[in-house]
Amino acid sequence: QTVKCDVADMICCVIVTVIINVVLLSVCVVAGNSKEVCRTPGCIKKANTILRNIDSSVDHCQDFYRFACGGFLNRTIVPEDRHMWTTTSELELRVFRRIAEEFNSTLTTIAQHRYFRLAHNFYRSCMNLDAIEDKGLEPMKEKLEHLGGWPVLDHYGIWDEDDFDWVNTTVLLMEVGWSSDMLVDLCIGTDARNTSRNRLQISQADLGIPREYLIQGLTNDIVQTYFELMVEVAVEFGAPLKFAMEELSDALMFEIELAKISVPQEEMRDHFRLNNPMSLIELEEHFPQVNWSVLITGSLQKYVIVSPEEVVDVVVPSYFQQLGLLVGRVDKRVVANYIIWHVMYESLPFLPKSVSNIRRKLMVALTGAKKFKPRWEFCLSNLLDRFEPVVGVVYVRKYFKPEAKKQATQMVKVIKQEFLKLLSNVSWLSKEARNTAIKKASSIDHHVGYPDELLDDKELDKYYEKMEMNSEDLLENVLSGQQFESFRAFSELHRPFNRTRWDLHAEVAEVNAYYVSDQNCIEIPAGILQDIFYSPDRPNYLNFGALGSVIAHELLHSVDDEGKQYDSKGNLRNWWDESTHREFEKRANQIVSEYSNYVIPEVNLTLKGVNIQGEVIADHGGMKVAYSAYHSWASHHAEEPGLPHLEQFSADQLFWLSTANSWCTKERMESIRFGVAVDVHPPPKFRINGPFRHSSLFVHDWKCPASSYMNARNKYNVW
Repeated sequence: QTVKCDVADMICCVIVTVIINVVLLSVCVVAGNSKEVCRTPGCIKKANTILRNIDSSVDHCQDFYRFACGGFLNRTIVPEDRHMWTTTSELELRVFRRIAEEFNSTLTTIAQHRYFRLAHNFYRSCMNLDAIEDKGLEPMKEKLEHLGGWPVLDHYGIWDEDDFDWVNTTVLLMEVGWSSDMLVDLCIGTDARNTSRNRLQISQADLGIPREYLIQGLTNDIVQTYFELMVEVAVEFGAPLKFAMEELSDALMFEIELAKISVPQEEMRDHFRLNNPMSLIELEEHFPQVNWSVLITGSLQKYVIVSPEEVVDVVVPSYFQQLGLLVGRVDKRVVANYIIWHVMYESLPFLPKSVSNIRRKLMVALTGAKKFKPRWEFCLSNLLDRFEPVVGVVYVRKYFKPEAKKQATQMVKVIKQEFLKLLSNVSWLSKEARNTAIKKASSIDHHVGYPDELLDDKELDKYYEKMEMNSEDLLENVLSGQQFESFRAFSELHRPFNRTRWDLHAEVAEVNAYYVSDQNCIEIPAGILQDIFYSPDRPNYLNFGALGSVIAHELLHSVDDEGKQYDSKGNLRNWWDESTHREFEKRANQIVSEYSNYVIPEVNLTLKGVNIQGEVIADHGGMKVAYSAYHSWASHHAEEPGLPHLEQFSADQLFWLSTANSWCTKERMESIRFGVAVDVHPPPKFRINGPFRHSSLFVHDWKCPASSYMNARNKYNVW
């Protein structure tokens, strides 16, 4: 568990830890120059963190991740309600607790505003377990009847397939507020080739569990557990066990067939192949088995009028070529059971314990977490999903210091300049491609901390003027929230896309960062501008190592294998000449091949190099840019002090340690397997050892010999 210390306590923690570590550290690392030592609270806290996380018995030139994080890994026990615990988990939990305190308080200064009352009502309805239990299952049963019923509950043969049409049911789901992506995922985004306007998109189904599991069928343990969940829920709602097993076995086999016709992740990285604009008329000509006119115009009739000439981006045509045929050869009863099961699956967390607790077995199989998170945390997560701007304003107004926004913005500018220098010096770029890359990088917008509109109460009240929430009915609130989100999204269809809209940048309480390709911008939320990532009262080699690496990573996404397909305005456009494209592919393929050979011994699995290449390219280039940015900043400032009891490390070495410390992670085996199957990020160990061993800068600073693992013979980097 993470130790919480005030300044005096932290000094004691450091002294105790040093007794164990300092002798070993002094012999395993070449000492840095003698210098002044920083003793601010930020320095003491960071020094304590580094000292506690280090495992001095590990050779830093053989496994730097274990060297930097071994102490953390050795002492950390993953809480029963988590699938992993990281060095940022305590920060994330602290942010959540602070927000929860505001929603549990009647004294908050913004309580009189409508936007806060709406969010507060949602939170109260979620925390009101007595009301949820008192209502029981009857409200959900009534909603199922409104949708035409769940055939698995009709063992008397009353359900009539002549009354069922999956297209009409999908339209009804959208109208009521359920997700409607069980067969077709209908959404809105920018026109990929002209981001000044919005466009409808259709993509493949959103499946109950990842495709990678489903295509293995019932021989896969997770698929078997998923099936057991389906049956147990149906039985709890009144279906006889044997009948439920028969009915839902067919529904599961249908979902498995949907998984098989779906396109895997590795085939969805070429965005030109995913961009297939067609009018509604053309859609019906290409895929005549689906009544697209009813599906799309009906789903959107509450929000916007859609004509037959409306253009829709078809993301995966091959899926829709097979979807109509698949649905056509399956009994309507099977399709109805599948669709309504997904309505149930989506609703389970908001129902009484007798049903919602059935999810636990699948959660254990997928992630290894043994318990659900505390109710307050579950409710706050759902509040964040539906009231992100409100959660943001609650956090920012009380806990975020404006100086951090200003200082982080300056850091972004320094890092961006180094990114431009990097692009200017890449030898394999043609002159034309280099100029275009520099233009794109120069155009990257940055949103740091929070949008100013978040401090405007009138603006927030206006934003939520069409939403209603009560404090007694959680399920109704969930549906109302989804209806509101659909209204906000689809009513924009025929309006120009406005990338300056403040609500596009309202994810301010998250401990994360993003690059948005169609806006060519990076998001650095307020939540990450603190603690292990950033503090104004400590040397900048720590801040550039932790936060700077994150910022640079996001900038590098603009020229990873997916980001490079977009121009400076976020439009999908091929601006690469053939020879430059070949050079990029050669380097990217080296990384794919390298990482595809990395093995996770705990689960005996290799990484999927194709799926993670974008993150790896950004990791490799991002650390190089962040390092150069620190040196650029340092060249205009006095030498920075060292850290207490870490004087043997140079500023450059502490840069690398600061970077590594933000990735220390203890993870359950089930979660690791899940990540390998579906995550586009490599496991944390490989996010440190991978880029570091391919960096001549790291090798130089840590004096790793040519024979050591952390000094790769062939160093692969795209940028």
